[in-house]
Amino acid sequence: MSVQYASGEEIRAGDVLGPGMEWDGQTARVVVVIATLDAVQGYVASDWAYLKSGVMVEHTNANGVHLVHYPSIDEDFSLLHRASQ
Repeated sequence: MSVQYASGEEIRAGDVLGPGMEWDGQTARVVVVIATLDAVQGYVASDWAYLKSGVMVEHTNANGVHLVHYPSIDEDFSLLHRASQ
């Protein structure tokens, strides 16, 4: 089961996003796609399987790294850089 952006493109672990206006110019990275149990190096997808759906996104700012669970990625996010397959 794939997870998709509002545009219909498949979300992949490692995709770099522009995470909406509230983050004002910051970027974020998809680190776990829960439905497919796909994760970037340094993360274990099964650690997040209890959430059942969505993605874990790593936001980095002046206060450090923050992981946020998003049940879905909506049109507020823009795909800036596609992760390789």
